[in-house]
Amino acid sequence: MAKYSLWLRIRNHQLIFKKNTRVEDESSRDLEEMKEVLFDTSNLDFNCTLYHMYRGVYRPEDEKNFQNIRHDLTLITPGTLNQEFIKTYGHYHPKAKGLSFPEIYQVVQGKALFLLQDEKAEKVFFVFAQSPEIVIIPPNFGHITVNISEKDLVLANLVDRHFNSLYEPITEKKGGAFYILENNPIKWVPNSRYKNLPQPILVRPNPVFEEEFIYDLCRKNPARLQWLNEPHQFNYQLSELFISKSLAEIKQELKL
Repeated sequence: MAKYSLWLRIRNHQLIFKKNTRVEDESSRDLEEMKEVLFDTSNLDFNCTLYHMYRGVYRPEDEKNFQNIRHDLTLITPGTLNQEFIKTYGHYHPKAKGLSFPEIYQVVQGKALFLLQDEKAEKVFFVFAQSPEIVIIPPNFGHITVNISEKDLVLANLVDRHFNSLYEPITEKKGGAFYILENNPIKWVPNSRYKNLPQPILVRPNPVFEEEFIYDLCRKNPARLQWLNEPHQFNYQLSELFISKSLAEIKQELKL
């Protein structure tokens, strides 16, 4: 059972909740739906599911604190597809007053690489995180999450309830700026559809919250997260969110 604010159990690569837990929407992403953004689709069996999404998850007694902020959970299966680690499709967020909506993630189980890229992929971060670390996606960055562990990766996230994600920029480029491949244990290959890509900046998340679990951030005081709904109130600097590390340091810390 994954350790989190909510009771969670993993069965057959899916999340099981207590009966009274509210789940507003549940969906999955199949390999067939992912073929547009994969590094190599040759000789793949497209009849399989790569990850499950559970949107609007909360206990009934906490409903009033999740009116404007949505709490989601995602389970990404482990493995590789022609050497590429299994990942999410990737998307950007729409803008309000010139800034896109930020997001908060937490690794509930497993190890993740969050690929963050700005609008023109002029700046790219690889954020390496493991349970129970928290990662903030700042405004004006698209993101993809990669399961770099050997077991199911479970993520929680908090995001503005009212916008719809933008997938088209990722589809047009056939994926993110880099493909993350398994190679004892990891390497990355630039996506040739992007021009003049920078070297990715390798980072680890810097703790910014006292609470152990992000569900409790919203349950206790959603007003402190108003910047999720109003991006112009976001006042974190990138240097506050991320700590630059070498790949050797990251491999040691995450035991990759």
